[in-house]
Amino acid sequence: MKIWIINAQENPPEPISKIGRRQWRSNSLSETLANRGHDVIRWRSSFSHQKKEQLSSQSSSIRVNNFNQQFIYSPSYKHHIGFKRFRHHIELGNEFLRLAKQSELPDVINVCNVPLELCNACISFGEKNDIPVIIDIRDLWPDSYLNFLPKKIQFLKKPLLRLLNLFSYKVRRSYSKATAITAITKPILDWGLKKAPNRNNSLDAVFPMAYPKTNPIKKINKSELRIKYGVRENSLIACYSGNIGYQTDFDTFLLAAKLIESNNLPIHFIIAGSGPRENEIKEKSSKLSNFTVTGWLSGSELRELFEISSFGLLGFFNVTDYIKSLPNKFSEYLSAGLALVCGTKGEMAKWINDYECGINYKSMDAESLYIEISKLVKHEKEVIRLKRNAKNLHLKHFDHDVVIPLLADHVEKVAHNK
Repeated sequence: MKIWIINAQENPPEPISKIGRRQWRSNSLSETLANRGHDVIRWRSSFSHQKKEQLSSQSSSIRVNNFNQQFIYSPSYKHHIGFKRFRHHIELGNEFLRLAKQSELPDVINVCNVPLELCNACISFGEKNDIPVIIDIRDLWPDSYLNFLPKKIQFLKKPLLRLLNLFSYKVRRSYSKATAITAITKPILDWGLKKAPNRNNSLDAVFPMAYPKTNPIKKINKSELRIKYGVRENSLIACYSGNIGYQTDFDTFLLAAKLIESNNLPIHFIIAGSGPRENEIKEKSSKLSNFTVTGWLSGSELRELFEISSFGLLGFFNVTDYIKSLPNKFSEYLSAGLALVCGTKGEMAKWINDYECGINYKSMDAESLYIEISKLVKHEKEVIRLKRNAKNLHLKHFDHDVVIPLLADHVEKVAHNK
């Protein structure tokens, strides 16, 4: 079969030969389907949202691993919200339709729900050419826009949400006409189905964000790594990896670290990554002896950090996107066997409680984080138990080698149900 996998902003696939490469959902699905003998095209924007740079100066196709990577050219933008990003999305959808009309028709299309303009373009193309289309919902777009409302006008959130739903024609149209809807959690699937209230389709399903198994590193000098990051020999490490931006509550980490330091408890926070708040967090933590901001780390460096860490920090703010979600970070920490430390209610907290693989603290409450994590300082066996449960949960529900083949099976099933 000919299969199109479309995600505008998931990072481009890396060569299989690259050590420590990141196996993103759309790329992994593309590889798996191609390995089964299908002719796969992986479509994405030419512009990298993460790096804010063009990856290709025009719409072009290259061969990566065992499938084709098709770049859809669309103009650049600098800010997450603004006219230029909105224009980017519109032109992305238009350019996709131009390229799609020149291509051999696929047997099935799998497209991420974001951005709406590209998702809607896929639905239009599929409807016109009698091609089944699967929408894969990763987050609650466009409702997510409401998370950026200034605090002064938060009271307008509910009426604005009703207004947004009233005018979200593209969302309702896309979800209603999709052959199948998949989502990364049941609450997110339910959210999508509410956008298409008359929908009743047995092909709708949940496939969580998966992450590959993480095997222990054989040659690693843990003492040297601790010295490198400024960690005392007996300290437990609570680490964060990812974007140092505005989705995560780093201020609570900082305040909790101050409480821990003042009480001379052996817990050290390590923040790995880069982003718009990186320099700010470095400056705020400069006088703390138990707080390190490493900057960006390579895949191998990150694995080494996980190897010496006990906890993975999940400090997403309590907005609906994260309350209903299990982000990629959740499964990444589980794969490394890290006990989860979570300040977000909802799905993440529920899984942590049900599978006893970490601890939950009150959102934006440094004292709560301090109290909960401090309880484990003198209980090494409990930390080991939580870490073991985390590893087992990953193998059972979030292993890349389990989830991605099931997702590939579903894509084939939808294509055959045409």
